[in-house]
Amino acid sequence: MDIQDFTADATENFRDGEVIIKEGDTCSDKMYIINCGEVGVYKNYGELGQEQVASLRSGAFFGEMSLFLGEGRTATVVADGDVSAFVLNRDNALDFFKLQPRATFALIQDLCGRIVNTNTKMGDNRKKYDRTVIDLNIEKEVLRTTANTDALTGVFNRRYFMETANTMREDAVTCKKEAYVTLIDLDFFKKVNDTYGHQAGDETLKTASKVVSNTVRSNDFSPATAARNLSCSLWAYPKKIRHSLSSVSAQISRKLT
Repeated sequence: MDIQDFTADATENFRDGEVIIKEGDTCSDKMYIINCGEVGVYKNYGELGQEQVASLRSGAFFGEMSLFLGEGRTATVVADGDVSAFVLNRDNALDFFKLQPRATFALIQDLCGRIVNTNTKMGDNRKKYDRTVIDLNIEKEVLRTTANTDALTGVFNRRYFMETANTMREDAVTCKKEAYVTLIDLDFFKKVNDTYGHQAGDETLKTASKVVSNTVRSNDFSPATAARNLSCSLWAYPKKIRHSLSSVSAQISRKLT
């Protein structure tokens, strides 16, 4: 068989709008090389989410996955105008490759190019995915901080206090060590508000909260739990608790006087 006989026997013609291959079809092993004309490649063709993903012209090919791997069609290909194409299947593909070494080489080049492009897109998508994960984690942390932080003082709020205090209590029971909850009341706070205004009262709360936060240890916490009260849970040995409380009280007194 010479190339003229082969191309004549292996050529198929398609009318404008004719579906050449259909997405999901598993019954065909044909691969098409466009001789003349143009085709459109679609996902979800004829459905609500229809999307054209490519437009192929003379010299391009499609359907190679079914020919080489026996896989189902991953897209629908439709003739955009009259189209003539060489049709390869498992019975005649080897004859074509023997008769057309240049075309076979070009086919291999194209396949390699598609692999490179796919790898590039996968790399880009991976970068986008990693960026998205990072952004989501940042947003999650922001939301967690917002939910657990008092807007005025910037220290943990009552919600966080109640959750963490329960955990600390359970840990204390398990580890057989003592934990303490300290309630701090700001004397004459109402007088500060009445005399100097609520803005001064807010500054007083922020200052007191900052002093407590800077005094307690990293594994303690000091949330604001009410308008004039602060509370903090402290891990401390019994002999040290009085010293710790005295230190907190003294610093707050110096700061507020």
